[in-house]
Amino acid sequence: MATVIELLAAFVLPVIVSAAGHSDWVLPSIAITIGPLLLYLDHLVQIPRYRPVGWALTLGPVILVAVLSGTPLVATTGIAAGVLMLATALAGFRDLDLARRPSELPAAAPLATIAGGGA
Repeated sequence: MATVIELLAAFVLPVIVSAAGHSDWVLPSIAITIGPLLLYLDHLVQIPRYRPVGWALTLGPVILVAVLSGTPLVATTGIAAGVLMLATALAGFRDLDLARRPSELPAAAPLATIAGGGA
């Protein structure tokens, strides 16, 4: 349900800011809709890295809109949001890889065998 709401907001908010005459706010408005989704997902599935990224994607574009405009706003928002989301995805892939590895390892040898005190 949260993803559907985020998707709808990602379509509606850009239309609103564009109709208000701020076409350079379209990309920040999309980034802003992703932030609350990540905050909700952190709450739902307890992935702590989603919290700072969610807040950064919620508040960061607002700050950027306050200090930048035009192409610099779009470029800075796009690059920053892209880097944050890519880093979050890569960290998730790393976690999946680490979670999978123990099951692929052979069963541990008995401690006595490793220590040279075999029977």
